Amino acid sequence: MTDGRLRHIFLEDAAQWFHQLYISGDGPPNIRVEEARKRVLDTFVEPLLSTEVEALVYRICQGTHFMFYDTEVSECIADTVEVLDRFPLPHRNKQIFSAEGTRGLWNLAENFRRFREVGFDPHQAMLERVHAAGKKFYIKTRINDAHVAAPRLWFDYGGSRSRASRFLLSQPELMLGYHDQKRRDRGPALVNDFAHEKVRNHRLAEIEEICGRYDLDGLEINFCRSYHLFREMEIDRGRELLTDFMRQVRGILDRFGRERGRRLDAVVRFHVALGARSYQDFEYADGADILRWMREELVDMVVPTVPVAAVEGARFLGKYVEAARDCPCVVFAGTRNPNHDDLSLRPITREILRAQICSYARAGVDGVYYWWPRIDPGHANWSMLQEIGHPHRLARGDKHFIASKDLPLVLAEGENKVAFLVADDLETAAGRGWLREVRLRVRILHLRPDDRLRFEINGVPVPEEAVLKPASPAATWIFGRIDARLEGDALPAQDENLLTVVVKRGGREKFEAQADDPRQLGDLILRNVEVTVRYKSGEGAAS
Repeated sequence: MTDGRLRHIFLEDAAQWFHQLYISGDGPPNIRVEEARKRVLDTFVEPLLSTEVEALVYRICQGTHFMFYDTEVSECIADTVEVLDRFPLPHRNKQIFSAEGTRGLWNLAENFRRFREVGFDPHQAMLERVHAAGKKFYIKTRINDAHVAAPRLWFDYGGSRSRASRFLLSQPELMLGYHDQKRRDRGPALVNDFAHEKVRNHRLAEIEEICGRYDLDGLEINFCRSYHLFREMEIDRGRELLTDFMRQVRGILDRFGRERGRRLDAVVRFHVALGARSYQDFEYADGADILRWMREELVDMVVPTVPVAAVEGARFLGKYVEAARDCPCVVFAGTRNPNHDDLSLRPITREILRAQICSYARAGVDGVYYWWPRIDPGHANWSMLQEIGHPHRLARGDKHFIASKDLPLVLAEGENKVAFLVADDLETAAGRGWLREVRLRVRILHLRPDDRLRFEINGVPVPEEAVLKPASPAATWIFGRIDARLEGDALPAQDENLLTVVVKRGGREKFEAQADDPRQLGDLILRNVEVTVRYKSGEGAAS
């Protein structure tokens, strides 16, 4: 960051097109257009204009590949209404909040069919309003969309076949098929194989059409839904093909940029590899030489995204931040859905979001990229978008840090160590009298009544009297939760910390003679290490 201040970008991921209709089915066309314009702007744009986000991103396609406008090189989503109408919709007059169900798809297609009928382009209306407010307008295209072309969605959901475009269905030889030819247990990938020049050229034609149609400020290539582009045995060749594809994308953006007198940003967003947590990712091993794209100045912004919100995302950003020091590319940390976490199944609170944002700032990113499927000012976390423009409020706001490195961990007898991050300078905050409470929260599976645990933070013992032990569990398979108030020398340091758990297991002799006793089950497992920070001035208060 050049001035130490985070920048912010917000993605509205088209989910709201699935939830309701934005234009009436009858009435004079001019009245219907004005009605649609107001509803679209009030829903997709106006709530964001009072926030600190500098750019807004809107998705322009669905599936494999349907465009949200009347396209000449691909297919328009409006043309799938007829197919979807073949399937029963018993609740057509009700809002069913499922973007993956038939009702949601029908709403999406019907919205754009009605827009086309009266000659209204909602993305053009949004673009004009965003530019009038002095913010940037980006468009996002999914380069491939594996999550809506899986066999489960292909056959089980009525109408899902409409998600596969004629380009894909009419040319099965262009399908990726089995990603790994040696392991076919996960089924075939019904998406395009980017090893084929015809597939790459088709995507380039779409990109050129988007850039020619809209006076955008940047184009996002989204790899978060398309982490398999090449077959396993073609990854190395595919890496070169994809780099050449990005060179051609850069060429398209530069050509339109010269005509318009400004550079159009090329943005790539992708999931980082989480190793043992195993989730969709798209980095070097999957065919994306993103560091090379940065060095060759093919991209202006990279958005490495951690697909699990309750994870120390700052740990995965270092190589991109380091690479950006030698090139003009900027790094934005991608956040996940603040409504829930797909893998940990925990609600993502303001305290967790605030901890993430401050941790990203400590990691040296230029900004934060917010992926929220819906613009919802009624959501409890919406206030964060008002807070992000005030670094002092973020710094003095309550936080919830969740460790993830090397967890879960089987605890052995003796010392066990777990690293965790804390973005706040707690020593200074304590010295100035700002802190209300810092608490270490540990959750352990198979904790027995006679087990003895001691804790150290960076080598400093946590006093016994600071530990709030729960009542002894009634059975060995119950989670043990241990909370401890941290003060003085036991306060975590800013950035990297080390928790030491010293274990002495007890009570084994009671069960050794009874091999079938259920209390024999399970090692002692450290599941969660969390630190919550509360400030006296209250959540988000100014210093």
